[in-house]
Amino acid sequence: MRFEVVPAKHYHNTVTQAVASIHGEPPYASDAEQANWEIKNSGWTIRDNQNAAAGFELAKPFAVEAEAAQIASEMESAAAAAVLRHWLPRSFPGKAFTILLNMRGPTGVTVTWRHAARPGDVTDAAATILESAGLGMTATKPTSDGVFAKFTLVPSDALSAYIEETAANDGVAANAA
Repeated sequence: MRFEVVPAKHYHNTVTQAVASIHGEPPYASDAEQANWEIKNSGWTIRDNQNAAAGFELAKPFAVEAEAAQIASEMESAAAAAVLRHWLPRSFPGKAFTILLNMRGPTGVTVTWRHAARPGDVTDAAATILESAGLGMTATKPTSDGVFAKFTLVPSDALSAYIEETAANDGVAANAA
């Protein structure tokens, strides 16, 4: 995945209680001063593996890993939607695609098109495009109503949660009918 949740760390001075960033030069100048500094976890942050950047200048780290994971998933999906909006139509000239960011349940991207392009070709093209962009997304099985076909892309680590939620929602819909 391009966006990954990692522990947020900082230097902590055990004598003065001062804190300093672990990025850049260490806050100590000698071995004697180093003994007063330790690296502590201060929560969770998001690293962009493509740009080797962490934190995104967040005011403070996330206290809960799950909250950071949700934001990372939304960032992964938003990046995937942008990449696909640009490149998928170029892979299938003359075909119109609707690419929507899905914020319900596990965040994902829904790709819909007129059934003129074969679903396997579209999912393969999407996978190649996203892999070249460093985005870890997994496609669900394409569905079709005879006119339109669609599939959903979810961050690779959220596929099982997406399948469970979809099955639960389908059960609720079937019970309501």
